[in-house]
Amino acid sequence: MSYLWILIALASFFHLFYFYALWKKDFSVIDIAWGLSASIIALLAILQVEIIDWRSFLVAFLTLIWGARLAFYLCERNAKVGEDERYAQWREEWGQKANLQAYFRVFWLQTILSFVIFSSLPLIIFAQHQQFHWIDVIALLIWLLGFFIETLADSQKRKFKEQESQRGQICKKGLWRYSRHPNYFGEATLWWGIYLFSLSTDAWLYAWIGPLILNFFLLKVSGVAMLEEKKKDDLEFQKYQKETSRFIPWFVKSQKDS
Repeated sequence: MSYLWILIALASFFHLFYFYALWKKDFSVIDIAWGLSASIIALLAILQVEIIDWRSFLVAFLTLIWGARLAFYLCERNAKVGEDERYAQWREEWGQKANLQAYFRVFWLQTILSFVIFSSLPLIIFAQHQQFHWIDVIALLIWLLGFFIETLADSQKRKFKEQESQRGQICKKGLWRYSRHPNYFGEATLWWGIYLFSLSTDAWLYAWIGPLILNFFLLKVSGVAMLEEKKKDDLEFQKYQKETSRFIPWFVKSQKDS
């Protein structure tokens, strides 16, 4: 399958969300499109496979589950709180050129990132597959672990924010006690699980690029880096930083250790 058609499909899909964002006056709907864009790539790829084997089907199926779960979660959150404060701040900073700025710096950027990061999916789905391999079991277990962590972390954060008495406070319950960003850790983990499915195929030489770029953005650009920068002057968060691991869930440090 031509990657040009994948790019065209993604661009068309993200443009639908862009016009929806203009109508709703809410740029944060782009986050809903993110997970679904991976599902679209997987679906386009699996529909082009002449003979669908179990590994191709499993990789596509797992991607569809992840994309649907994330889109539903973000859609539900968006309906309750409206435009995410990050996008609201950008809208204010960009002023009268907000729609144009968002078109290139948000919607087209995410289109290209989705294309690059999730481009490993067609490689794995179209690869010359060998018979069942023990590494496939490990790949599935790692994906399930990552999916479980991301889903549980999102659920715990949502329940925490729903309690009026804890509004504005830092969530330190459940997985958030052992990692400051367990949801992003879970997402990174499950995509490395997807990569492991490629190790018994010819795709392993290139399929690592997507998860590596995703990790970089989660840790250094958006996600972790952005949230940490936003809260750097918060005294409670500074204490949280000293006690709790930044990314990988780990034991809580005592004040004596920090």
